[in-house]
Amino acid sequence: MFSNKQYQHIPTDSTPDDLRLAEHDIDDQGPGTIGLAERLRKQWRILLSALSAIALVILGVILLIWYSSDSPARGTEGINFDTVPSDYCGSTVVEARANGCVFDLVTNNWVPKRCADAETAQEFREWVSNNVRLRQSWPYYYDGHGERQIASEEEMAAMVGQLVYTTTENHLGHCTFLMRRLHRFLDSDAETAISRINFNHTLHCSSEVLRAVGNPECEDRGTITSAFLVGITGC
Repeated sequence: MFSNKQYQHIPTDSTPDDLRLAEHDIDDQGPGTIGLAERLRKQWRILLSALSAIALVILGVILLIWYSSDSPARGTEGINFDTVPSDYCGSTVVEARANGCVFDLVTNNWVPKRCADAETAQEFREWVSNNVRLRQSWPYYYDGHGERQIASEEEMAAMVGQLVYTTTENHLGHCTFLMRRLHRFLDSDAETAISRINFNHTLHCSSEVLRAVGNPECEDRGTITSAFLVGITGC
């Protein structure tokens, strides 16, 4: 039969007194004493784990309070215009002007000045204002019947979020001048307002041009058939 006691040193005459006392103490400890010590150690481990978890929760609450008090309020009133991205124009005409953005007639959007293509915009402006336009020069309207003409580019620039109505001819002109802008964009390293135009828009424009080319006697080119929203965008 095997004993469940651990191996111990066998005392001899030369064994130090302190070792003899230690071995005597081990003999005196029963299974109940050893089990109690193990339970105490487990309880301490549980207590330390609980204290650590509580400390982490408290730290998280402190960080959350600090972040909430330090973060700016939602909306433009909480924006620091000294630190916003360089292509930020805002959400209103007032904010766009304050951020140095300009109105781009080709895309009908407010854009950052650094990516505005003034050359193509001026060419389009001269084309739109020419008296040879099929309906009339500057064919932009508040309504689909052409009864209320928008007086100027400045007036249209203030219509952010509103619909502007125009002719098929002007729609095709918009698409054509975008092609000029695209070529200028490819020939330079600078960003232009065309970089935000997606491929679906290109497909749409090219389809309109092809439709007109395929039907040169198209009767609706001088009538109001198109509409667009005035907007605000980035580079």
